[in-house]
Amino acid sequence: MAIADLEKLHIDPDRAGAVTDFLESHANTTGRELENLQEYTDLPGRAESRAGQPDMQWTLTMDMASALREAASWAAYFDVGRALGLLSRAGSLYQSAGLAFGSFLLTIAGFPPMGEISRDVALLAQIHGQADAIDSAAIPNPLYHPQQQAYLLLACAGMTDRLVNYRQPPGLDENPDYRQMLYEIAAESPNRQGVLPFGSLGTPVRVPWDIGVHLLQDDNPESLEIIARHLTTLCRRYAEMMSLATVNGYLWDHAAAPVDVGDIEVMGIAALSASHFGSEKITSAVARLGPRFHRYLIHSLRAGP
Repeated sequence: MAIADLEKLHIDPDRAGAVTDFLESHANTTGRELENLQEYTDLPGRAESRAGQPDMQWTLTMDMASALREAASWAAYFDVGRALGLLSRAGSLYQSAGLAFGSFLLTIAGFPPMGEISRDVALLAQIHGQADAIDSAAIPNPLYHPQQQAYLLLACAGMTDRLVNYRQPPGLDENPDYRQMLYEIAAESPNRQGVLPFGSLGTPVRVPWDIGVHLLQDDNPESLEIIARHLTTLCRRYAEMMSLATVNGYLWDHAAAPVDVGDIEVMGIAALSASHFGSEKITSAVARLGPRFHRYLIHSLRAGP
């Protein structure tokens, strides 16, 4: 994305930069609170005294991660390197809390957790009842939600492309066919018909799931066209959301509208698609289906890894 896109949206780039600075500063302050909380709970008897109280560590972690994610969505318009760094920090925090959204953010930021792919595939197999021995205690509670399963599928699809492109990364044992294993899990999943909202656009979860399924297939024209149609739909939905958000001119002009002006899911899916098919192929396919969204997709790709 670029500053010109902010100006086209009638958002002052300086104000967008100030919002980004504020969000990152808030995240850093929350991080210091986390450190102090950890030091406090490490004192003798303090952990027991907090038993039964709200989990402040989890609350602060989510607050910090959310601020970093939102800051990244703004920074993508004027400083891609900064945006990727913020996404990486947010991803690590979400992942530490057991949320697959973290793996998705790390993957699209260019720091995929390759050492976790074997475990992630096993978790998806277990959650879908396709593992030989199911250890339900090993499944993080958030992963029972279809949205988190979709984030993990997309992350794993991105990681399998890394394995194909760069062969076996250091530290991994024998490289099994993760792509085929994931495809067999995803193709039979009830999430292919899921309607629960996914991401900031509230897209039915079956859409990102279908994108994940086709990212796991070989580079073929049919999968390319299907993903291009999904991306066109996502871009159209994004345009509608932005149009509605501008109704409140005061909030919009002050970069305070309750929407993600830089949509992380669209940017991430565009980046994963470009990695799989190539940037030129995916942008050309979207241009054929929805020329008016072609430019937004190109700028989304610039914000990717």
